[in-house]
Amino acid sequence: MRIIDLIALTADLNKNAALEALGGETVYNVTGISPAEDEDGVVLTTKLPPAKPLRHWEFALLAGKPEIRGQRVRLQAGDAVLPIYGCSFHGGKIVLH
Repeated sequence: MRIIDLIALTADLNKNAALEALGGETVYNVTGISPAEDEDGVVLTTKLPPAKPLRHWEFALLAGKPEIRGQRVRLQAGDAVLPIYGCSFHGGKIVLH
């Protein structure tokens, strides 16, 4: 998935919702965006709770930079870097999976 697709997918969701990510059975808090080390694109960095997650509006601001909008986005889940296939909205939070 590209960054611009993820922005469009979440556009109608609550702008103050926290971003979480599902890596297997583990729920991570999305904490930032960084360049991918071994391939073209960006990686959403994560930490286990109680780390402070990005809010949707913060993600949109960081991801909306013209130089990264067309790049592929992946998700760091522990030591693995996983593709993002979609999202859901649970308990007032946006959960990427």
